[in-house]
Amino acid sequence: MGDDSAKGKSDVLGKLVPLVSVLILASTFMFSVWQYRNQQQDTLQRRKLDQLITLQSQIRTDTDALSQFPKNVNVTISNAQSLLRDLEGLLNSRIEVEPNKKNTLATDHRRISEILYTLVFEDCNFDVDREVEFSGAVFNNWPDYQDYLKDPEQRDKVFNLVMVKYIDAIEKLYDAKPDYLGRLKSNGESLVEPYRDAARMRSFEHLARGFEDHLELLNEDDKTKAIQLFHVATCNRPLTEARFGDFEPFPESWFGHCKARL
Repeated sequence: MGDDSAKGKSDVLGKLVPLVSVLILASTFMFSVWQYRNQQQDTLQRRKLDQLITLQSQIRTDTDALSQFPKNVNVTISNAQSLLRDLEGLLNSRIEVEPNKKNTLATDHRRISEILYTLVFEDCNFDVDREVEFSGAVFNNWPDYQDYLKDPEQRDKVFNLVMVKYIDAIEKLYDAKPDYLGRLKSNGESLVEPYRDAARMRSFEHLARGFEDHLELLNEDDKTKAIQLFHVATCNRPLTEARFGDFEPFPESWFGHCKARL
């Protein structure tokens, strides 16, 4: 009977051994799968982190390059336009890598808009034509910039940009050559110069175009005042009317500085 019992146990063990072997193999396989998946996740996380570091570094590089524009004459307007477009693409790419940060995209755009405004208003010299052009490049190539200045809370910023930067520069252009700007005419399609001065014409066009662009961001009262000041700065009512339509000019006492006018 003892032999039968021993034989029974041996039979049970004989049946369990293959089962245990299968379980061990299955466990080993599952562990290998788990380990592989973890390694894959770690690889993806490292790759994602590397991408984010690269994108953030490029965003900082582009922003720094734009900030150097007034001082670095080697940076052209086309370079600045490319940098602005590149920044937009980099911010969108960062969201593709990290979708859960999508709600920060608007904040990042606004932060750059604030940097650009400070750069234009405080660092750019509008007596220098390329720096006037830079203001236009920012206006037309960074979409959030216009939204930022349209915000009623930013009224003072766009008001100062139009009334201080643009009007002062146009007035200086007049003071340098009153017989040119004061007698400049419009035939409805283009400007007619009193005499040929390509550099002055280009400078005035860039200033006038930037003034007009930003004019649309002002409220109606501020817009009216800005047009009146454009007239005072140019001493040229026909030119002002040709660009902005009919308006009520300031009293004659505002025009004592005018040496040549239409």
